[in-house]
Parts: sequence; structure tokens; C-alpha cells
Amino acid sequence: MDRRRDHGGVIFVDLRDKYGKTQIVFNPDYNADVMKTAEQLRNEYVITVTGKVYAREEGNTNEKLATGEIEVKIDQIEILNAALTSPLAINDPNEECKENDDLRLQYRYLDLRRPWIQKKLLLKSRFLKAVYDFFYANGFENIETPVLCKSTPEGARDYLVPSRVNPGKFYALPQSPQQYKQLLMIAGMDRYFQIAKCFRDEDLRADRQPEFTQIDVEMSFVDQDDVMAMFDKFVTEVLGKVWDFEPPKKIRRMKWHEAMLTNRPRRSAA
Repeated sequence: MDRRRDHGGVIFVDLRDKYGKTQIVFNPDYNADVMKTAEQLRNEYVITVTGKVYAREEGNTNEKLATGEIEVKIDQIEILNAALTSPLAINDPNEECKENDDLRLQYRYLDLRRPWIQKKLLLKSRFLKAVYDFFYANGFENIETPVLCKSTPEGARDYLVPSRVNPGKFYALPQSPQQYKQLLMIAGMDRYFQIAKCFRDEDLRADRQPEFTQIDVEMSFVDQDDVMAMFDKFVTEVLGKVWDFEPPKKIRRMKWHEAMLTNRPRRSAA
């Protein structure tokens, strides 16, 4: 239950799930027995209902909801789980959380119910599906590489995992699948991709955390133009499907000297 409103004996409830919100109505004139149960309901109760779908009366539609033209009058209701008052403002549309991070992590199962967080999770899910579809359609193979490996020189420190069967020895968590994908190319796989988990023991910054996910790609017997053409196509096809915008038909390539001039640090005035 996202929100409950009592309008003079008629109770309106916004019922929320992964797919959005739907208004359900409890009216004593429609079903008095169900109304007795509805009077117990509070925000975040988990319920299951059965009823009939009606068009809302003229002037009572809600254009902000995908289901704003209908409502459901309830014939049966069951309370699956009651809820205490939530310590987090779950149905607050404001993305700037009023709670500190410790409280949000303590009640992470409630924090994840927030619509704007779920929207981001679903966006990433749709993006990853589009990534898989694109690479499969262009002849790439999705090959999983090991997570427990030997430590190799990289750009950061490794996270280490002690080996129980080999006392005093450790596995390293991969900073990237660099060596594995090169092995695959030598083995003749030709085109490889993976949504890879990477681990780097670095100091935390605004854009860096201990683990992250990257799209890892390798291609054999190609030159610079082949790689750039493939990812021009990736940007125009994948991003255009996932985000609501018209991607450019062709991505302009910046010349080397232009990039150097653009990124040259400005001298301070003497």
C-alpha cells in the first residue's frame, strides 16, 4: 500500500507494485464486510485484493498515473503482512534522501522500495538486455571468466582471498579480465564480450568504489577503425533503445591535435 485516504467513509488506496500504482476503492455501500478490513489498513501493508475494474467518473481521472482512468472496487481482500510505521519516506518522489546513509542501509529493504530507486534498477536491467542483444547480433560470444585468480600487475592493489586448502596462499580478485580475454583471442574465439565484475583496492572517491561492473569486449584481427565503427554502432543502437532520445546517426571523430588543444590546461593570468 503506497497511500491511504479516507474520504468520509469511502477509503481510497494507491496499490503499488513493480509495474506502477493503481487506485482501489473500498465503499461500505458496495461491500460492507470488506470495508471493515479496509479500516485496518495503513501504508506499506502488503495485501491481495480481488475486484472489478471501472472507469473513473469524469473529472476524477489522474493523468499522472498510467492507470489514472480506472479504479478497482474491491470484492475480497486479504492482509498478507501488516507493517509498522516506516522509518523511511518511501513514497516521497524527491530523490534527495532526508535520511543518512547508515539508516538507509539498516533498512535497505525499505529503501529499495522507493520508486525512483526501482526506476534506476529497471533502467540498468533494460540496458544490460540491450547490450546482450547487440553483441549477440554482431557475432560476439558471452564467455564467463574466473573470479578467483593469480595476482598480476595492474593499476591498483588487489583484493586477496585466503586459500583454505593452501595455508599461507591467496587468490586475487580480478581488477579486469585482461589476461583471460587475451587468452580467448589467442584460442580463436575471435569476438568476446562479458558484463564483468571488477575489484580494485583503491581509496574511495566520488566515482570509485571497491567493486564495479564493466562491459568487457575483445576483437581479433581488427584495426582502429573497426573498433570505433563497432562502438559507434553500439552507441546509436543500444542507447537509442534504452533512453528516450534520438541518437546521432554518425558520431564525429575528434582528430588527435584537436583533442590535445581541447584538453590543454589553461594558464593562470600573471
